[in-house]
Amino acid sequence: MWVCKKCGEKIQGYYTGLVDIDKNGYAIDGTQEEEEVIKYFCGCDEHIRYRRLEELKRVADWEEEDERD
Repeated sequence: MWVCKKCGEKIQGYYTGLVDIDKNGYAIDGTQEEEEVIKYFCGCDEHIRYRRLEELKRVADWEEEDERD
């Protein structure tokens, strides 16, 4: 996982897409389509646009899951 150099929290991807809506205005699970990651962010509010790998490497380090245990 990618870990922020500044705050130490994992970097997560924010994604968007389309989903069907029920009569109460809630998303209907299983109807997602055209989902796409649009940016990366972490707890200190660092935002990196999607596919900017060099920028991601500048603000975060890659760590294997078992390294943090």
